[in-house]
Amino acid sequence: MDPTDPLADTAAPRYAIESDEEEDEPNPLRTSVAAPAKTPEIKIIGLDESTHGRPLIIASGRAGAFWARGANLGEQQGGVYVDKIQVGLLFTPSSLSPPSSPAPITLISSPFSPLPLSLQHPYASFVLSTLRPSRVALLDTYSAPAYASEASSHLHDAPVRFISIWAGADEDPDREVEGTEGWKKRLDVHPFAPPNLLQSTTAAFLLALQVSSLSSSPSSSPSTTNSPPTALLLPSLQYPTPPPKALLPSSSSSSFFSGSSPEYEDHEDTWPAQLMSSISRSLLELVGVAGANAEWKVGARRGEGERAPPVAVRRSEVGEGGMYL
Repeated sequence: MDPTDPLADTAAPRYAIESDEEEDEPNPLRTSVAAPAKTPEIKIIGLDESTHGRPLIIASGRAGAFWARGANLGEQQGGVYVDKIQVGLLFTPSSLSPPSSPAPITLISSPFSPLPLSLQHPYASFVLSTLRPSRVALLDTYSAPAYASEASSHLHDAPVRFISIWAGADEDPDREVEGTEGWKKRLDVHPFAPPNLLQSTTAAFLLALQVSSLSSSPSSSPSTTNSPPTALLLPSLQYPTPPPKALLPSSSSSSFFSGSSPEYEDHEDTWPAQLMSSISRSLLELVGVAGANAEWKVGARRGEGERAPPVAVRRSEVGEGGMYL
């Protein structure tokens, strides 16, 4: 009888299946103990407490970088730093508010490169708890090619989508709120519906806002009565990419405004000026700033001409370092 036969009636001798010498050898299956997560150092520099409590517009990623270059935000007033690396640019643009109203705080978030997943929630929670905004509106992108929907549409005709959060679980997300009909009709927006997921810093902000609205008193959380915190999502022709594992050093704000952000060098999404003007007006309505100058001028910071609609990511052609066979 073969002592190593697994179907044998008796157990195999010990020497046939293991050796005492194996205890002195490293176990390749042994898992190493994970090091404790390091608490990130997050700071807001340049804004004093007099600006806290104002409406807040958060424009993230490629959408934020593109919108900021034509929104006439004025001079940068401050920045958000994570582990001494700038990840957000802060503005208080008086041009976006009437003379009788304080200017909304505008955060251009992650315009250089995406934040690692482990830093997104601490970053979003710190910004909201420090600035304590009265109202919040967000701007970001979603991947049109990867969006799952029963309605078929051409990628270049993909609609603007939105996500709104509510103060409690008993709220009806489909109910109309007074003052929201204007921007919904203007943009012809569609809901960002399940099973699609948003995996960016905007999702961390929305989650933090939802948790804050459920756990805090109405006076200490952003208003959801007249206009709930809402994210407007521009269609992108790029497929979603995983966030980096580590925070990368950012470019300077001057290179950002000159349009040389390396993150978007090879595959820029662009949107028509008319749509961006409607986006500006809608963001201001969502934070309760009425009568503001919401005109979006194409290439206002660089004196550029009209930009084309979104273009697909550049693909290799014959003559671009390849070989024709």
